[in-house]
Amino acid sequence: MNFINYKSVIVVYRHNYNVGGIMNWVLSILFYFLFFIECLFLGRYVLLKFEFRRNYIEICFITGYLFFFLLMSLINIPAHFFHVSWIVYFSLALVYLISINGWIIWKQKGYIKNLLAELKILKINDILKNNWIGIVFILLFTYFSLSNQLAFLNGNYDDIYYIGKSVNLIGADHLYLEDYMTGELLIQEPFDIVRFFNTYELTYSFLSVLSGIYTPFFIRIPMAAVNYTLFYFSVTCFSRMFISRKLSQFSIVVFFAFLLPEIYFYSSVYQSDPFYSYDLWQFTNAAYYGGSVIRMSSYFILWIFLNEILKNYTVRHLVFGVLICGSFISFSTVFFTVFAYFAIGGMLTVMVALSWKMIRKGDYKKATIFGLCFLLVLVGMFMLEKAPVLIDLNYSDSLNEFGRLRYSNFDLRMYIIFLTISILLLSKTRTGSLFAFNFIITYMITYPVHANMLNYLFSVKIFFVYLRWISTVQYLILAMTGIFILQILSFIKIKRVRSIIVHAGSIGYILLILFTFNHYEDSFLENTEIASGVSPNGWSFSRILNLNEKMIPQSAYEIGELFNEMDYGNYALLTPSSIPYHDNSYDPKNLILSSNRIELFSEAEKYGLNQEQMNAVQSFLSGENLNSEQIINLLKDSTAEYILGFGKRNMELLEESGNFILMKEFDNQTDLDEGYLLKIIR
Repeated sequence: MNFINYKSVIVVYRHNYNVGGIMNWVLSILFYFLFFIECLFLGRYVLLKFEFRRNYIEICFITGYLFFFLLMSLINIPAHFFHVSWIVYFSLALVYLISINGWIIWKQKGYIKNLLAELKILKINDILKNNWIGIVFILLFTYFSLSNQLAFLNGNYDDIYYIGKSVNLIGADHLYLEDYMTGELLIQEPFDIVRFFNTYELTYSFLSVLSGIYTPFFIRIPMAAVNYTLFYFSVTCFSRMFISRKLSQFSIVVFFAFLLPEIYFYSSVYQSDPFYSYDLWQFTNAAYYGGSVIRMSSYFILWIFLNEILKNYTVRHLVFGVLICGSFISFSTVFFTVFAYFAIGGMLTVMVALSWKMIRKGDYKKATIFGLCFLLVLVGMFMLEKAPVLIDLNYSDSLNEFGRLRYSNFDLRMYIIFLTISILLLSKTRTGSLFAFNFIITYMITYPVHANMLNYLFSVKIFFVYLRWISTVQYLILAMTGIFILQILSFIKIKRVRSIIVHAGSIGYILLILFTFNHYEDSFLENTEIASGVSPNGWSFSRILNLNEKMIPQSAYEIGELFNEMDYGNYALLTPSSIPYHDNSYDPKNLILSSNRIELFSEAEKYGLNQEQMNAVQSFLSGENLNSEQIINLLKDSTAEYILGFGKRNMELLEESGNFILMKEFDNQTDLDEGYLLKIIR
């Protein structure tokens, strides 16, 4: 058996193995808990090695999560650069991962015993008591995400690329030599520095095969739940700079508002003062994107570890910070923008803090120097506006966008100033005070018309990257709002009364959000423009009851399995413009998520047709009664190798021509009634 055939057997086996009905659900639950333990295991070890004093579960998980993806990127990047085969990559990655875990166990004798002893001390009741809000958050957001029909039928807006990439990497002869929007094989990869280091999709592929979970299911459910867990821990650990640990879990409550789709927050149909947050649908529908990890969690995590580092600074801590940044880059290079704002805000904050420290010591000379440095940097940022060498056409376009942009219809600046000053005064820690001051500086820089050139450069001259940073700021504003409310409630001295108010308020708020969703659900479906976060098909909340669920339409799965049984390669498939699915339809691009052997194009030229010919062929494949002889000639002359169509009469006409072989006829037992898959003979 040659190498390629062996690989094909492995890939086909995987697709056949992991479709065992309820097994996807069972394996997903098992994977979640095993991956959680792996993150705790790895995170605690890393924290010990880098001499961090605190290693409670939340910090261990965050650290373990980031270092897991960092360690995987160290093998993913060379595999990407050399375009090795999947089977070589998977074998090396498996040995690599086992070796790392084995090495930790061997080097740290008694490590597992101590870890298990610590975990044993934790009581289930205590875990539930201290994290019940987080558990509800993770379950509800994952449930809403998997129920959203925009993702299921339309692939959100970007799933075809990100999930399709993970699917197509599995079994590839050469990694990263493919157009992941179409499934088309490439002779040479166009070098893109922005995406070269983003290797988390390959880690998803590895974990999917390792766990035996069907890849789209794996990414859309267990990985979404894992990333919501990361976000919950990030927000709660961040909030502990300002409030007690017991109250910290409630800082996530304000984010339950995001159960409402994005359309709710920026359409005046629902609110007189809309709150527009760019790509909010990714928070609710696609937490598994690398960019979602950055926008949802990175800024909180940077401050969490800065808080720890400031308590006991060492060179090891500096190295740790660099490695954390490296891990974030493996998810998305949007992190460069987040880090740039974090760094400039931090630098200005340090200058002010040092100046204040010198004033308190009576050293007015040094205080003046630090103060002048602060003013110099601040003036320099605004002077960039006048630098003609930096101004280009893109900047002029972005300047117009900056002028129109507002966080909402009302100006939030006064609210932000009030919020940060309040938190500054109420904060009980030095780092909390530093953050409050840092944020007001960062916010004033970020806000449009204050430092447009700086914003333009920090967003690598791409306006939507700036908008994604704004969404990070908005998540921060929400977290700070929750923290401020909890700070106020912490003044209630009677603990039982305070506890009742916090718990009742949280439950009431969550129920209000769910009531609002139920009340406006039909209205949401009337406004489904791009980035609304919903499609006209709304949600299918009964999906969780389907024990045979694959997280793609069943017919897409069945078609994908037909291609998975073929020899490894990429086959051009021509389909109607939409594929019927019960009373709805779905985007044919979903088929790319079902198999790594399918090529699908939107452009007629890719099939050797013009647009008029493409429209005629697709109409025929949809079941319309057209000139079959003309269609047959067009298909014979096209570059398509397989066709998917509907209508028994049209299928018979194609078969009778002698130019097509029937691969599969779908009956009314499937959602492809009168559907057929034919191979074109030339």
